[in-house]
Amino acid sequence: MSQRRGEIQVFSVSFLDVLSCALGGVLLLLLLNMQSSEQTITTESRLRQRAERDRNNAEDAKRKAESEREVADRRRREAEAERDEAKGELATLTGFSVPLTLVFQINWDKQADIDLWIKDPTTAQNSYVYWNNPKSKIGYLMRDEIEAKDRQWEIYFAVDEKPGVYEVYAHYFSGDSGPTTVTLQSVLYPGQQRIQRQQDVVAILPKGKGQPGQLLAKFELKQVGTGYTLTRIRN
Repeated sequence: MSQRRGEIQVFSVSFLDVLSCALGGVLLLLLLNMQSSEQTITTESRLRQRAERDRNNAEDAKRKAESEREVADRRRREAEAERDEAKGELATLTGFSVPLTLVFQINWDKQADIDLWIKDPTTAQNSYVYWNNPKSKIGYLMRDEIEAKDRQWEIYFAVDEKPGVYEVYAHYFSGDSGPTTVTLQSVLYPGQQRIQRQQDVVAILPKGKGQPGQLLAKFELKQVGTGYTLTRIRN
């Protein structure tokens, strides 16, 4: 007697389990891929925002640097123009075109023989630059003014920056005009920096005072970095 064969099951429970697991894996991979894509988009967006911010900051810094450079160039041109004008005026006045660095000039208001005496950092203890000793290691007296009627001034100029104390005197040598008003001006040409002018020092100069005369002012020349400053010292 023959046996009956059972019916063939195309979709068994085990196959369904395998199929379900495979589908779940595919769905999981899709979810992971979507999450990774979202993270990638977020990261790229952040990177673009950061790059845009950095570019804007760089452009702002560039504009600021250009503005500062323009200001510096304008100041340099103004300083050069001022220095050239002052040196031109001084060259016209003195006839010297040497590279002056420091100038002391006195003017007076009456016909008299007033002498400029300078003690600079290179002169000896009791030595001065004046009409009978018109130069030191760094400075010169331009000329000795003797009762001039039209050009009542004398000038000391230095051709080298020498830090230290400078004493400026005026001696009333001769004249019949009585006390005379003397004005002292100082000008510093510190290389490529702006010209430094000191305010005028005005003094009433009496007759009969012995040499070196009346102390008008003391100045101290200091080196600051690559430049120099001239400061008046209180008497």
